[in-house]
Amino acid sequence: MAEANVFEMTGDGVQISYSARGPFIDQPGLKPTLTYQDQDQNLTFSGDQLRAQQSEMGTLVSVTLKTSVDAGATILTLLVPTVIVEEVMADQPFETYAIVTQTFGILPGVGARQVYDVLELDGVARLIPLL
Repeated sequence: MAEANVFEMTGDGVQISYSARGPFIDQPGLKPTLTYQDQDQNLTFSGDQLRAQQSEMGTLVSVTLKTSVDAGATILTLLVPTVIVEEVMADQPFETYAIVTQTFGILPGVGARQVYDVLELDGVARLIPLL
């Protein structure tokens, strides 16, 4: 048994794929990658475009979907749980969440400066060895 390193998730009108570093060889050319697709856009992020934080809930992986100096930004934060798989390439179902945060740049206003939309996701995790 080992930790999964590839995660594919769908739900609430989005498809998200996340590939973490390989577990066997720390190759400098291999970088985490996240793809995000909804009805309006299909985006791919890698390396420094991803911001990852370890927490008790799992790994929080954030990317900026859209940015505007005046209007703020749209940020996706994906909660990636630790998923243990029984064998290489075996699918292990899991459930998780993504939070889409809308921030409000320099435009004046009162109230909360962030608005959240929580996406419920069904996923499949697997271990793909990187040799």
